Amino acid sequence: MALTPNACPDGSALRRVTPLEWSGVALILILYLWLGARGDSFRTSYTITGQKSDYYNLLVDGLLDGHLYMKVSPGPDGKMPYVLDASLYGGKYYLYFGVVPAVALFLPYALLTGHDLPDNAASVLLVMGGFLLSWGLYVVCRTRYYPTLPRSFNWCAIVLLAFGAGTPVLAVHGGVYEIAVAGGYLCMSGTLLSLYQALHVRRKIPWLASASVFAGLAVGCRPNYVVVLPLLLVPVWWHFQNTRGDPGSVRRRIMLALMGAVVIPAGCVGLLLMEYNRARFGDPFEPGFRYQVNELMRTGMPLARASFIWTNLQSYYFRMPVLSPYFPYFLPINTADRPALYYGTDLLHGQWLAAVLGSWCLAAVVWLRFKRERWPVSLLTFNGGCLAAFLVLLLVLSTFVIRANRYVVDCQGALVLLLATVGGFASSRLTAIAPVAGRFFRAGFGLLAVALALFNVCAGLQWREYLPVTRPRTFEFLNRYGNLPAYWLWRLHPTQLQSYHLRVKFVRPEKPRQEVLLVTGTFGYTDVLSVTP
Repeated sequence: MALTPNACPDGSALRRVTPLEWSGVALILILYLWLGARGDSFRTSYTITGQKSDYYNLLVDGLLDGHLYMKVSPGPDGKMPYVLDASLYGGKYYLYFGVVPAVALFLPYALLTGHDLPDNAASVLLVMGGFLLSWGLYVVCRTRYYPTLPRSFNWCAIVLLAFGAGTPVLAVHGGVYEIAVAGGYLCMSGTLLSLYQALHVRRKIPWLASASVFAGLAVGCRPNYVVVLPLLLVPVWWHFQNTRGDPGSVRRRIMLALMGAVVIPAGCVGLLLMEYNRARFGDPFEPGFRYQVNELMRTGMPLARASFIWTNLQSYYFRMPVLSPYFPYFLPINTADRPALYYGTDLLHGQWLAAVLGSWCLAAVVWLRFKRERWPVSLLTFNGGCLAAFLVLLLVLSTFVIRANRYVVDCQGALVLLLATVGGFASSRLTAIAPVAGRFFRAGFGLLAVALALFNVCAGLQWREYLPVTRPRTFEFLNRYGNLPAYWLWRLHPTQLQSYHLRVKFVRPEKPRQEVLLVTGTFGYTDVLSVTP
């Protein structure tokens, strides 16, 4: 029987974590350090000393000099260099990417050590922090609601939380773009953990304040997280619904205290961000988007538009992965189709497996509903908050004029937490009322969760063929043994190569033009045979 909130054992849930699980979590963290390494030698992969020239450290250099612009020196001709995707305003370069990672991570490191923090280390640290917060939330949830689930299910859920959100690509290529996304992922994980605790513990105000701070900082990493701020009212509403029998004056005092815990911390962070923007661009609501130095801003195309939603949704969740027989087994999907005024795309592998896993969990929820199984109100409220966070972030993401692997993390961090907690509770109830159905659901959940995690790891390793360039010996080793399955399958079923015969009739055109005769391969990885009469 699943535990109710009032029946939760006393004490810290983390104390009930077995040494084996701690070891597994440590192994995941080590794997992230490996993914973020830049070089075959681990000793030289994280250069934690010396000065760096990446955007975040240039901003920190400027902050240490007492100004808000990046410390970019003019060239020998006295002109400012071209700094892609930075914001050029008043002859100075500013970082329009979230300032929170710079202030919360890069600046303290510089003050404490006198050196610059490498950007790949920053991205890995932020991703690991987000994973640990998500894992902690799952541990607390399972201790309360389904402590007797088999260890195999818990391991699959942990692997899902570690890699299912799409974070491996942030570690593999930890640049200025990925650091902002990784910072938002960590803050969103902290927001959801704090909201969960606010729904389940007696002392709600500290947890509501924590959720408010994390949510405000998430906006300071990625402005699109502003749509999540209304979710902070979920625990307030839940408490209001559960205090109907109290005197009106008591309810008003409690609600005022809860609203203060929700509004004040996030409001203070928001005011600081607005002042930061005003001091740079003279407008508290301008983070620097309009002043970016890139081709998109020169075209005058919109940054976001409602007409892009369906195209982006299809690419993110409704297109199957492109399989390859060779390591790392997946290639980018075709995103060449673009609606009017759509600028372009980065490489995208899609998250079709996440949609399949979500459908699997939804089927279990519907089946339990059909069996009249009741969901604990506090857990149901939290799951609803996770679902709302995923949907609103996905909606905003789908309006963007560009789609990319790294953007998936904005919304999918909430999705994998939802799937892990819903899957755990559904599995426990299915096992209690129909053991065979419970085992069947656990098997499907575990298979899909691990497949999604492995897919995201492989997609991260394949991204822009970055691994062969930065770590050739590592790639050679992985490629040699990773291609063995394809070799064995070929030995079992040899593929006969086919030949194509083309009969081409050349006609003298009015002016020279290129004609394509044959295209093979997939998007971004094609061989083209063409002629120019």
